[in-house]
Amino acid sequence: MKQKLFYFFARSLWRSGLLKGVLFMFALSLLAAFILSDANIGQENKLFWDLLLIFEALWLHALTLLWAYELCKDEELLFLARLPLSTSLTRLAYERGKFFALIVAFLPLAVGIAALNAVVASPLVVWQSLLYAFSAILGGFLVLTLSRFVPSVSAILFSAAFLAVGNGLDELYLYATMQKDGGAVLKATSEIFYVVLPNFSLFDHQSEAIAGVLGNGKIDVFNATFSFWFLPPLYFAVLSLALFALAVWRFKRQAI
Repeated sequence: MKQKLFYFFARSLWRSGLLKGVLFMFALSLLAAFILSDANIGQENKLFWDLLLIFEALWLHALTLLWAYELCKDEELLFLARLPLSTSLTRLAYERGKFFALIVAFLPLAVGIAALNAVVASPLVVWQSLLYAFSAILGGFLVLTLSRFVPSVSAILFSAAFLAVGNGLDELYLYATMQKDGGAVLKATSEIFYVVLPNFSLFDHQSEAIAGVLGNGKIDVFNATFSFWFLPPLYFAVLSLALFALAVWRFKRQAI
């Protein structure tokens, strides 16, 4: 039963018209990036790699957010959450099936895009595309978790808001720490937000990846290397487990 549920969720995502639409728009975006690739803006391939990563980040995040919304919507329309009441399936296994199905359905796309990047870009750009894939999956997990507390439409809106805010947390933190007259309140607030809110800025090292330079000097090399290669996957794992645990906790206490 657990395996059948997982296949049902994953196959429903791949069969949806949403995937075809996103892939079509992604192909058009890649075509635009290739057309503009000859423009010289001071660094070879900079504009092309910038556009490549921007379009990949946009469509990967859009796909996972909408896929997660589809899972939540289908659950509401088909009353799938009642399966643990009528079968041997536990609520933990049911919730795990949704989260795992989102990962597996998304994995071929992430690998395919990384393979495409490996042909036309540097290894740092390839890794940055994978970081955006981690970020996109977290966005989908946010929708699945928040849908246990609010309606699915609200869940996707809140998740999109968390993504927008989370991507700007590093800039808010830098602004607060560099302002001499900013005040202790602004600095403390930025530090709290940087730790407490989902910090999607940890997955965005696009400028460093395209420039091919991590850190600004010898002192920053270790921290920059750790922040680029190791911290994002670690943060992804920790936050994913936290979101899953929260979703399971809520689901076990919901009346279905």
